[in-house]
Amino acid sequence: MFNRILFPTSGSPIAPKMAKMICQLIKEDTEREVLILTVAQIPSMPSNVSMLLDHAGVHVEDVVLEDIKERVEKVTTIFEENDIPYKVKIASGEPINTILKEADNFKADLLILGHHGESTFTDFLFKGNITVQLINEANCPVMVVK
Repeated sequence: MFNRILFPTSGSPIAPKMAKMICQLIKEDTEREVLILTVAQIPSMPSNVSMLLDHAGVHVEDVVLEDIKERVEKVTTIFEENDIPYKVKIASGEPINTILKEADNFKADLLILGHHGESTFTDFLFKGNITVQLINEANCPVMVVK
């Protein structure tokens, strides 16, 4: 039924549960493709902070990428334990547009999202809930895991 599953994750606490659900969905058919997507956002720093970090040999991009690798490893371990093939992609940009673009590029026929309820009411009012926006704008079915 679903052959190309896009699994965008930020490494939230629900990510392992989502990975296990994907394994259950495709355990019978390992011909299916799973793409684990993480959208990296490199924080902008004031120039004086950036200079201090550079002087100390700390590169923000390296710190962010190391953090992403640690978070993604939690779900890749689950796929490996279940003999489920997967690929990992780290993209940069605004999360919603990047996920939608990657879903289209990957030709995903299922997008699996987690709903962890961490958004504040103010975030919802002014920025919108990422999960809701992806449900409304994705060109493929969306499964939300709670």
